[in-house]
Amino acid sequence: MPPFSKSYLDIGSSYGWFVSKMEQAGFESYGLEQDYIAISVGIHMYALKQEQIINSDMVSYLKKTSTTFDVVSFLSVLHHFELDQHSIDPEEIIKMIDKLTNKVLFFETGQSHEKAFADKLSKWTDDFIIDWLKENTTFKSIVSLGKDEDCIPPFEDYYNRT
Repeated sequence: MPPFSKSYLDIGSSYGWFVSKMEQAGFESYGLEQDYIAISVGIHMYALKQEQIINSDMVSYLKKTSTTFDVVSFLSVLHHFELDQHSIDPEEIIKMIDKLTNKVLFFETGQSHEKAFADKLSKWTDDFIIDWLKENTTFKSIVSLGKDEDCIPPFEDYYNRT
């Protein structure tokens, strides 16, 4: 990471594993999560401080915040905005995330090769997602970091996302 990258936000942080690991790496680290139980578990499991977790609905927070972060992660969330009837579409949510990201966005989403998403996300291939990010964000460089290895039983029809 660039030496000037000091703040981090994990959007949809769940238990806060990434928040904890980025804190250990020297970042001023925060999570955005609306589930009280997940927050409570994270505080106990990872010794997170209550002030590290922003307890809010994602869309509400993103619409009202002017805070920015050097590094942001947005993992396994975006496809829900395409699959479900949310108040905003995926393009709007990624533009809000782009606006609060100063330097680096770690991004991953459901894809067309996953059994449950094959119909509704049929065009969401690696190339489509990269082009979509180029069209809907201001990032100058989009780099594939490889595929996850989570597609093991009982999840063999899921994951293997870029």
